[in-house]
Amino acid sequence: MESTTANLCGATTRAGAPCRTYALTGSAFCWWHDPTRAEDRKEARSRGGHARHGRSIGKVGDVAPVKIDSLADVLQLLTDEINTVRGLEVGISRARTIGYLAGIVASIYQAAEFEQRLAQVERDLQQRKAQISQ
Repeated sequence: MESTTANLCGATTRAGAPCRTYALTGSAFCWWHDPTRAEDRKEARSRGGHARHGRSIGKVGDVAPVKIDSLADVLQLLTDEINTVRGLEVGISRARTIGYLAGIVASIYQAAEFEQRLAQVERDLQQRKAQISQ
């Protein structure tokens, strides 16, 4: 972008207010309102659209349905999604998403461990009851 002068842009906003951006050197308008910059703005919008992290948004029908019948299915789904997110551009949203999903995975492991321990306690109780009744 070119340097600016101390003059404000001579255009008005869509709301009818004067533009508050400084005019470009040698122009009465800012980069956004200068009619000679229309092609530059079009190209910049195009580049910005292509720079959206290489992501594409698919339709719901484009994705195979997920069947969840067990904790193992949930863990597989979360693992797949974590790996998908890891492929995105590094940033705070990516880090938060991975942290959130990893926290869910950790809680599933805790629940599974608790379930195993509870099952063992129930087996032990059954054995004690059987020994007492003999």
